[in-house]
Amino acid sequence: WMYIGFIGAVLFILIQVILLVDFAHSWNEIWTSNAEENDSKCWYIGLLVFMILFYAAALAGHITGYIFFTESSGCHLNKFFLSFNLILCVIISIISLLPSIQSAQPKSGLLQSSIVSLFTTYLILSALASEPTTSDPGLYFSRLFMASL
Repeated sequence: WMYIGFIGAVLFILIQVILLVDFAHSWNEIWTSNAEENDSKCWYIGLLVFMILFYAAALAGHITGYIFFTESSGCHLNKFFLSFNLILCVIISIISLLPSIQSAQPKSGLLQSSIVSLFTTYLILSALASEPTTSDPGLYFSRLFMASL
């Protein structure tokens, strides 16, 4: 049953990511169309503000993860997951700016990658917060704090 549960969990997360990307694409498309129809830069500024907000929240999540979940010298796996996720967030952000992606999907951009970055950061922090405190008992209160968020 463990393997069936694992496969179901992976499929569930993939469906969530697909729905998030679709939502972000629709949001970006609607606001970009509104900006072009109304000849107003306010819609673009709104997209920029939300993109910066999502990236800032993802960065704050990574910093919080490094502060709360990598205190001891034995938490190398936590450091790996946080660093790997941060590297993947940078990679998807760079990929979303590539000319080949922009020519295939002109309405795509950094909003989608910022939302995916924030979501994956949340998933990493959620996993680290639910990890047993066997590596460092002093992390109990930090995990309690993260769980309360």
